[in-house]
Amino acid sequence: MKKIKLIAIDIDGVVLKDTYSPVLKKVIEKYNGVYTRELERNAFSRNRKEAATYIANALNLSLTPTQLISEYFQERERYMTTHESGIENGVIDFLTEVQELDTEILFYGGLSEQELHHDIKPCMKYVNEYVCTNDFRPGINEISKMYGVQPSNVLFIDDVAFFAENAKKANALFIGVPSHFPFSYQKEEMHHLGVQYIVDSISSISVEMIHDIDNYGKCFRNIL
Repeated sequence: MKKIKLIAIDIDGVVLKDTYSPVLKKVIEKYNGVYTRELERNAFSRNRKEAATYIANALNLSLTPTQLISEYFQERERYMTTHESGIENGVIDFLTEVQELDTEILFYGGLSEQELHHDIKPCMKYVNEYVCTNDFRPGINEISKMYGVQPSNVLFIDDVAFFAENAKKANALFIGVPSHFPFSYQKEEMHHLGVQYIVDSISSISVEMIHDIDNYGKCFRNIL
């Protein structure tokens, strides 16, 4: 690879089936709130305390951020007992294929390693490590520094438009895998940002696509 030295892949919603979007929607609607573009934007790829504070204020809740976070994880546990929440289809095939590239690979996300779904275990042998980014969201500069490279040498694969926005500012490389839930605004937001590479799932990302990005070195269109 000429430009890409590191491929960093988000866990929830890219490698693992998205639980954050539907659970967040359930929590908001439980308190008679409306799931809006603004709520989504200020909750995704944020430090969990920051996100909880925003939601509590927006819904005028008497709950503290800590209480709201606890409520979210209780709801997540219930959701995961009735919904498939393991790895996305095609993840192992994708990870196997990218082994041929001369680049490091890691996973990242806002959950602690202990909070990850157990189905992630077979995937870990294909990557260097998992990095929890809750303390430094979205984590573009921090992850780059960990590996001694510039953001322009890192290909991030993520499902959140706020992350894409920050990748654009940092001149990082980016592939968007926005949520397929009909209530999600992420795909639309990525289009507005000028994200050039938007796919339905990680299985749609080919080695050829990554080579194209490596050769072109640009993942965002200029938006007038």
